[in-house]
Amino acid sequence: FFGKKKTKNVEEISDNLIINTNEQPENLKPNQVTLRNVVKGLAKTGAKAIQKLFPETKIILHESTTEFERFAPANNRAGNRGFYDTNENVIHIDLNKASATTVPHEIFHATLLSKIKTNAEAAKLAENMMRSVRKALPKNSPLARRIDEFAAKYDDQPDLQNEERLAELMGIMASEYTQLTKPQKN
Repeated sequence: FFGKKKTKNVEEISDNLIINTNEQPENLKPNQVTLRNVVKGLAKTGAKAIQKLFPETKIILHESTTEFERFAPANNRAGNRGFYDTNENVIHIDLNKASATTVPHEIFHATLLSKIKTNAEAAKLAENMMRSVRKALPKNSPLARRIDEFAAKYDDQPDLQNEERLAELMGIMASEYTQLTKPQKN
C-alpha cells in the first residue's frame, strides 16, 4: 500500500495514512457516514501526531470488513474494530466496526510496542501505568468501569488486560477530549 507504485483502490491521505477503498459499501445510513467521518478525522490527526516520532508507523482504514479481515490475524477477526500489526508496523482499522476510540486506541498500542521489545516488558509497564491511573480515579468511577468492561473481553489473556485498559483509556480521552473539564484534561 505504501510503496512508490500507486495501488488501485487506495486513497492516499498522507505519507502514513491511506484508505483502502476496495469493496466500499454503498447506501450507508447518515449516522454511519458521520461516524466514518469522525474516525477518518481522528486518523488524520493521529497520523500527523505520530509522523515525526514514529515515521515508519502507517495507518490503513479499510472501507470493508472483508478487506480488513484479509490483513487481520485469524485470532483478531471476529468483531474487532482494529489491530496493530507489530511485524509490519501498520495499524489496520475496519471502518464498518470502528468507533471514535478505535484509532487512538490502536495508536497507543503502536506507541507502546514500538518502544518495548517483549510482551513481559509491555505487561509490566502497563501494570505500573494502570496502577497510577487507578490512584487518580475516584472509587466507583464511571471511567474505571468503562475501561474494565472493555478489558473484560480479554479475560482469556490476563497479561494483555492492563495494556487494553490503557489503550482504551487513551482512545476515550482522545475521542472525548473536547468534552473533558479542564482538570480532566490535565
